[in-house]
Amino acid sequence: MMKLTEAQSLIDRLAAEWGMSPVKVRINRRFTATGGRAYLKRRVIEVAPWMLGSGEADDTLRHELAHFLASDLGMGSYHGQGWRKAAIVLGASPTQCYALGIRPPAREYRYQCPGCRRIKRSRSPSLEGQQIACGRCCNEAGIWDVRFVFKRLT
Repeated sequence: MMKLTEAQSLIDRLAAEWGMSPVKVRINRRFTATGGRAYLKRRVIEVAPWMLGSGEADDTLRHELAHFLASDLGMGSYHGQGWRKAAIVLGASPTQCYALGIRPPAREYRYQCPGCRRIKRSRSPSLEGQQIACGRCCNEAGIWDVRFVFKRLT
């Protein structure tokens, strides 16, 4: 597992080696389907925390830095031929996505009705901060009741 400080050290070393302006590495916890992203104007690379924990971290960081190198050299910054050359020079695999074996962890949120103990599953924390009650229990009571508001389990 690579730490953020190790990721920053790698980027600093490669950027200095190629005469590039500094690039900052940050973690973006909102990334769920992407491993990393390069923000050229801000000179920032953002990576998913799960990517740093994978065996693909080194390649992903080099991949994102290749966008900066290609842009700095006037070869374009997207996944074209100039970027591919920059990726190879930096030691990254010249592909547009991470290896198929690496997947972000699946999220599942579970909520339970305090009345009937019914479990409600959700792929997003959509019930957070909302007063959503169990339909079964409220229908039996004949009115919405705070006693039947779902409580988060995980």
